[in-house]
This record gives sequence, structure tokens and C-alpha cells, in this order.
Amino acid sequence: MFLTVFSHLQGVHVFDRSSTSTATTARRPHLLRSVTAGLAAALAIPALVLAAPANAATGTVKVKTQKMTDSTLKSTQKGWYNVGDKLTLVCSKRGQSVQGYFSPYLPNGGWNNLWYRTSDGHYVADVDIETGTNNAVAPDCAQVDKPAPANNNPAPAPTTGAGLRVPLDNVAQGRGFGGSGHNGIDYPTRVGTPVYAAADGTVDFEGYGVNNSWMREAAGICVLLKHPDNYTGYAHLSRTVVDKGQSVKKGQLIGYTGSTGNSTGPHLHFEVLPLKPDFKNGYAGRVDPAKHFG
Repeated sequence: MFLTVFSHLQGVHVFDRSSTSTATTARRPHLLRSVTAGLAAALAIPALVLAAPANAATGTVKVKTQKMTDSTLKSTQKGWYNVGDKLTLVCSKRGQSVQGYFSPYLPNGGWNNLWYRTSDGHYVADVDIETGTNNAVAPDCAQVDKPAPANNNPAPAPTTGAGLRVPLDNVAQGRGFGGSGHNGIDYPTRVGTPVYAAADGTVDFEGYGVNNSWMREAAGICVLLKHPDNYTGYAHLSRTVVDKGQSVKKGQLIGYTGSTGNSTGPHLHFEVLPLKPDFKNGYAGRVDPAKHFG
């Protein structure tokens, strides 16, 4: 495969290079980083996470470029990113060196091995997107995907009672429900903290939220559980340990916290939806989880 690039207003095809290049700190001339909220439209649709943080890492596609399953053109292509697409950059990874749109401004013959995993779970070459710098603007994927240490898996809290259990153990609540349209409860904690099912139920969805009509891109890696009386959503995870359709028990491990999707830092965003949400209630159908804890 090749990256389709435009250099000096002429379309050319540039092939990959097997060797890797060193990173450079030079800034791209005349082009500024575009950072957008990216979710204004989500206020009118049922999305688990409504407000994108102002400092979310983003990039703008400058030329039609491959959507890959890993940071190399030797991986599987899953389509294209088109000119003008605004991508949320979850993490960065050094991979195969390629040339692209910004190659005329780079040393080392224009080769660059920096790639980004986007919130849809695919990879894009840095040389074809505008971030305002040649340095990585998102955390290293190895850190985002780092498994929790063995001693960070405490026994679940007691699961008796009819209400929901708090989905984390020994983590203080941060931002609550209701302020500025916030439609859940945030629990700030380091990446890799175990996340537990708030009640018995079935896994309705797990994976990247962009692939689910309720979770949406901003949720990053997430889980949606269906319970007898409601749904619960768990967003910005680093990974999940359950599969769609799987039955889970209250207090069962379902994943680990992270900072994927539109996130200002490592935390869990926890939400509750009725089985028949009122999507015009001002919170896209979400209700205050605190009223459901038992």
C-alpha cells in the first residue's frame, strides 16, 4: 500500500520505508494545531459523554489517508480518513516510517514513524494530519494499554442490596451529575484501576464507543450493561474483560480505567439510563446515578 500525498500542488504516490526515523522538534510552518470540542452536535443525540474537553488531543486530516489496524501499512486497511476529518487522538505509537503531506517540511528525507490511534480504534500516520507540531500530542499507547498490576485488583465491595453498587472501590467521587449538562459521575483515578459491574446484567456493548449509537466516539473504550430496570455505562476505559452478550454479576470485574475518547485525564465516567430514556430531558436521557445506589 502507499500513502497518497500532495507535494507542491502535485499529486504523487510515496511508498513506505522499512527503517525508522528519529523524532524531530521542528514545528510545521504556517499551519496551527486545530483543537475543537467536536461534540456540540452530540447534545441533540443520545450519547453517553456529551462534553468534549478543551484540551483533548485532536488532528485534522490534510489529505486522504489510510485507516489502518496498526502503526504500519503492512497491517489491515479499514477504509480512509478524508480531507477535513477531525480525529480524536487517543494515543501515539512509533511504527513504520512513511512519507506524506508534511514530508516537505521534515528532515530525514521526509520520513516519519509517528502514528496515532484514534477514537475509532484505528491508526493514522502523523505525516498526513495537522496537530501543529512534529512531537507526539497524545500519550504513548503502551502506557494507555498497560494492564493493571496484580496488586491493584482488590476484592469487590459487598454486593448486597437492591440498588446499584459504586463501580470502583476506594475511589472518591469527582464531578457529579447535572453541572453544565454533565450526564454522569466522574471518578478520577490512575489508569488500570479495576471497574466492576454496578448490578447483575448483560453486556449490551463493549469496545470503542464510536461503534455504538448510544456510547459514541467521546466514550472511548467503554462498556454498556443492560439490567432489568436500566442501563449503566462505563466510559474512558483502557481495556475491557467482558464480551457482548455475556452475563455479569453485580461486583464482577468488567474492565480497567483509562483515558480513552474525549477525556481530560484518567478517570471513569459512569452513567445510568432508563430502559426507555427521555432523550429530551436535558441530559440526553441520562439520570443521576447517585439516586440509584443502594
